[in-house]
Amino acid sequence: MFSIVQRLMAVAILTGALAASPAAWARSVALVIGNSDYKHAAVLRNPGNDAEDIAKALKAIGFEVTLHKNLRRSALVEAIDKFGEASSGAERAVVYFAGHGIEVDGRNFLIPTDAKLIHARQVSTRAMPLAVVLDAVSGATFRLVILDACRDNPLARKITRGTRNIGRGLARVEPRGGQTMVAFAAAAGALAQDGDGRNSPYAKALIEALKGEKREVRLLLGGVRDRTMALTRGAQEPHVYGSLGGRKVYLHTIAATSLSPKTPTPKPPASRVAPRDDQAATALALAMTIETPSARAEALKVFLRGYPTSPLRRSAKAALMRAEAAADSDSKSREPDKEVAARTAWMAVRESRSVVKIQAYRAEHPSSEFDGFAKDRIAELTKEFKAAQRELKRLKLYSGATDGIWGRRSAAALRVFERKLGSRKVNGVLDPADIVALRAAPTPRSAPVKPKQRIVVRDSEGAEFIDEHGRTCKRYRKTITIGGKSESAEAISCRTLDGLWEIK
Repeated sequence: MFSIVQRLMAVAILTGALAASPAAWARSVALVIGNSDYKHAAVLRNPGNDAEDIAKALKAIGFEVTLHKNLRRSALVEAIDKFGEASSGAERAVVYFAGHGIEVDGRNFLIPTDAKLIHARQVSTRAMPLAVVLDAVSGATFRLVILDACRDNPLARKITRGTRNIGRGLARVEPRGGQTMVAFAAAAGALAQDGDGRNSPYAKALIEALKGEKREVRLLLGGVRDRTMALTRGAQEPHVYGSLGGRKVYLHTIAATSLSPKTPTPKPPASRVAPRDDQAATALALAMTIETPSARAEALKVFLRGYPTSPLRRSAKAALMRAEAAADSDSKSREPDKEVAARTAWMAVRESRSVVKIQAYRAEHPSSEFDGFAKDRIAELTKEFKAAQRELKRLKLYSGATDGIWGRRSAAALRVFERKLGSRKVNGVLDPADIVALRAAPTPRSAPVKPKQRIVVRDSEGAEFIDEHGRTCKRYRKTITIGGKSESAEAISCRTLDGLWEIK
C-alpha cells in the first residue's frame, strides 16, 4: 500500500496554493529567512547576517517580523504555513529569503538546509516551490517576495538532470492576481554575489533603502537596483516582476528612525519536528501545491485521514474549506464559460471545408447550441465531396470509393485536374468553383479497342512453282480469326535466299 506522501505526490502539481486564515486588518507582516548552514552544499557566509539585518530594518518601519535561520524542509513548510495564516487580511506581507535557490523546468524552488538533491525529480519534494510561497501570502492586500537566492548553487551542477532542464540562477516569474511583486537579487538566469563583507551587495542595498526616506515601493526597489549595480560595478542587476496598477504602495508605515535600531530581535527556538510530523508537513505541502481546487480538496481529505493527530490539521481543515468553496465556485461559473468557448470555437470552424475539424468541434462541445449547425455542415460537405468524386471518376482521374471522405487520393486527383485546367490554385482543397469546373469538363474519349488476331496457316498441299523473281514458292490456305470470326484465304510462301520460307 502506498504511503500518504506517495499518494499525494501522485496527484501533486507543483504550482499550487497555500492560503491562510483571517487575521487583523491594516497590518504589515514579514517573514525573513536566512539559510547558510547547508548540509549537502557549500555553506554560505552571509544569508544569516542578511536575514538578521533585513528583519531589523523591516521592524524599524513598522512590520511585525518573524525571523528564521537555517530551516530544514519540515521547519520551512511549517514557517510558511504559519505565516500564511498570519498574513491573511494584512495590508502588507513581505517574504525575504536568502540562501540557495534552483530552477527546474521553468519553476523556481527555495532550498532548505537539509535538502539532499541527487536527481532533478527530487527537487519538487525536497525543496520549497516559489508558487507555494506566493500563494501563502495571497490573503494580504499587497504582497512582496524578495529572493536573494540566485547565488551560485553547486547542487545545480551535481544533480542528475534526466529529461529535466536545470537553469542557471532562477527563472522569470509572472505573479498572478495583481498587487504582487517578486524581486530577484539578480536577473532571471543570472547569479547573485554572496559578498565579501557582512552582507551580500543586494541585501546591503535593500537595508540602506529601508533605512532611508519613505518612497513608493517601485521607486524604492528601483533604487535598490541602482545601488546594487554600483556596488557590483554593473556585474549584478536586480529585477522586479509583477505589476501594481495605478495604486501607490509604501512599505514604510512609520519613520525608520522612530524605533531604536538596537531593539533586540527575539530568536525563535530551534525547530524540532518529530519524524511523523516531518512526514505530515511534507504531505500537507504537496497537497497544497495542487492547482485545481477540487483535486486539492481531495488531497487534503487524504491528509486529514492519514494524519489524525497532526498539529497541522487545523491548517489543513481551513485549506480544505477554501478549496471546496473554490471548487463550488468553479462549477457554478463553468457553464457560462463553456457557452462562450463553444461559441468562439464555432465561429472559428463554421466556414471550414474540413469535416475532420467540424467533427472535432462536435466531440469537444457535444451539447453546444451550434451542434445542429455543425451536423448540417458536415452533411453538406459530404454531399459536395461525393459529387466531386463522381466527376473525378468520370474524368478518369480518380478510382477510389465515392464515400464523401475527402482524403489523400481525392485531393491528389483534384490537383491533377487543377493543373490540367491551368488553375492558379493547385492545393487539392475542394471549393464550389472546383465542382462547377468539374461538371463542365468534357468526358474524355475512349480509344477504340483493337480485337485480338489469331492467324492459322495450313498447308494446302499445292505444288511448288517458280515466281517472277525466280524464287521457289508454294501455295497455302490460311485461316484468319478476328473477334471470334474466321475467314479462309489463299496464301503463297516463297523460299528466301537464306533458305527460310516467307508468307506473302
